[in-house]
Amino acid sequence: MVSTSRVTSIRQGWTCLFMALFCLSLYVWTEVALGSEGGSTAIETGKEVTLTGLNNCQACGEAKSPDPGAKCSIFGYTCVFSVEKAVDAEGREIEELKSKGLSYKLNQQGLPLVKNEEYHGARLEIKGKWFKEKGAIEVSSFRRLEK
Repeated sequence: MVSTSRVTSIRQGWTCLFMALFCLSLYVWTEVALGSEGGSTAIETGKEVTLTGLNNCQACGEAKSPDPGAKCSIFGYTCVFSVEKAVDAEGREIEELKSKGLSYKLNQQGLPLVKNEEYHGARLEIKGKWFKEKGAIEVSSFRRLEK
């Protein structure tokens, strides 16, 4: 016959084991859900940059129709910034950004570049934060340049 203290001890052991496995699985699930790799959970912060290039709308395409916004309104606004020149906050060129396409991390300042068709295909200077891992730019300000 097994004593009640022994049964209680076994139950406590199983409970502790179950809780440990639950905590471990919860930890693994959050790591996967948050998309962290290599054990790092740091949030990427953007690097201040000034970019020069073209605001390309994939829906408008190269050949503009009589109503350039027509395709955008049907297929959605899919603008990508094609970088010609990039410099950091200290004025040093960033070679790895040349000829790259960056998506927009949308905010109030960058929304006109995507939604307003007058900027589709325009040559621009953009100041903002570059998020390398995401391949995106968060616009702080922009101005249209002459072609």
